[in-house]
Amino acid sequence: FTRMEHEVDDDGAEQHEAVDQGPIDQQLLQHPHPNILLELMEEDSVNWRRVIERLQMHPDEAAFSSRGMGYSAINKALWKRAPLSAIQAIVNAHPQSVLSRSAKGVTPLHIAVVFGTFDVTQFIFEANLDAASQRTINGTIPLHGAKDKNTALMLIQAFPRGVCIRGHNRNLPLHAAAYSATASPEVVKLLIGAGKRYRLGGKNGHGGILVKNEEGDTPLSLVCKSIESRCGWYPLDSTGFRQWGKLMLIARAAYRSRSADGSFSVRHSQQQGDQNRKRDFRLLHSVIGLRCPAVIIWHALNLYPHQIQEHDQHGRYPLAIASMNAGTESRVIKMLLLPQKGFVYAAAIPLRENGRLPLTLSIVVGRNYDDGMRELLRAAPNAIEARDQETGLYPFMLAAVGERCNIYTVYLLLLEAPRLVHTTYRE
Repeated sequence: FTRMEHEVDDDGAEQHEAVDQGPIDQQLLQHPHPNILLELMEEDSVNWRRVIERLQMHPDEAAFSSRGMGYSAINKALWKRAPLSAIQAIVNAHPQSVLSRSAKGVTPLHIAVVFGTFDVTQFIFEANLDAASQRTINGTIPLHGAKDKNTALMLIQAFPRGVCIRGHNRNLPLHAAAYSATASPEVVKLLIGAGKRYRLGGKNGHGGILVKNEEGDTPLSLVCKSIESRCGWYPLDSTGFRQWGKLMLIARAAYRSRSADGSFSVRHSQQQGDQNRKRDFRLLHSVIGLRCPAVIIWHALNLYPHQIQEHDQHGRYPLAIASMNAGTESRVIKMLLLPQKGFVYAAAIPLRENGRLPLTLSIVVGRNYDDGMRELLRAAPNAIEARDQETGLYPFMLAAVGERCNIYTVYLLLLEAPRLVHTTYRE
């Protein structure tokens, strides 16, 4: 089922409606052979009119299954993206077909949500309401394959707890929708909302956006991987913008989650909280704080270049957020300091909450000299002589204390301003 998802293309749901309906071979249709119906659907361009006429003449063939995996005629038709008329013909000929399950537990509804249009999916669903909660052998339910808002809403209403079900690789439906190139952002929004009602991911888990699967990926990391693999450092295409819409929804939910549990030290009143958090949200600041890959931050810079010169409600510029986060890649700091992209002056702006400069922040979290510190010094040379507002120590002294001490970094910081040794000794 997981492999099937990647075979879906954006135009696939309509492609068989436009198939050339050539002359019908009457001898073929009248031949009483049990494999004829399945063979008709094996063609590259299926003639669905021919399939329907075969069913009218030999309705019993709708009950036959292929050898091996035991996939039925209805499953084959759904995989081939059959129009609603063909699906109805199969069900009319063999009503029990919608209740069938393959050797791996795949139901017609599992296939319809991936390959079918909404009207086909709705028809299959209404013929077997219980299928919304039925799992494959790896735990996947139909909701894992939902691609559009209407399908997702229909499945959630039928089986609300489905948002909490772990499927292949212990993926939630939200994991699957976040990574899928064909699932719409509206599906992600619905899954986040439904997950919040079940406190998925904890009290402030905001719908499971940071829940990890078996490989340690969250919906956030999966949507980032999807954008990176499909677009890389090139401008976003239509699929990239669809994924970007999901990233915005997940990042905003993560921001609200961290605001709710105090991670962002939000100081708003209860009445103003939600309104202020919505206004304060900036995607560039958020993706940096969430440790998204450098390529994601690069796209955010290109899409929202003005945000690099904006601070959040705590007076933090993007450069300060990157500097104080040990998990941020060093090239993000370099990127934020590029003259053509960055806001170089931010390197000389202290944090409002504690007066620390980006250089000091990077030292405190254990960065070394080659991990963005060199670029911070080039952008703000005077920072090398600025005492830390909290400890009173010079940068080289701050780098020399604690478990994260790196003698190489201490040495290079001293080389930047050797006179500080004499100044410190006299003091």
